[in-house]
Amino acid sequence: MARGGPAGAPAPPVVESAAPGYLNRVSPLDMIRTLRNERRAVGWKGLFKKRGWKLVLAFVVFYLIRDVILYVIIPLGTAAWLLK
Repeated sequence: MARGGPAGAPAPPVVESAAPGYLNRVSPLDMIRTLRNERRAVGWKGLFKKRGWKLVLAFVVFYLIRDVILYVIIPLGTAAWLLK
């Protein structure tokens, strides 16, 4: 009876979030560490067999967003600021 409930009753689940009502989010660093550990365990071939197109899609989306910011948004913003 550590949590104050009746004996034999299941304990309520423990929620590890900062504020109640918010969804627990997966940290990108935790995801990268998990993928790194999987690659070390099963190798590149096994990682692509397990994760497949999701891994390739995540890679392409990441670089697409990065390149649009670096090569489109920043130069256009700088040009608009300079021509103001």
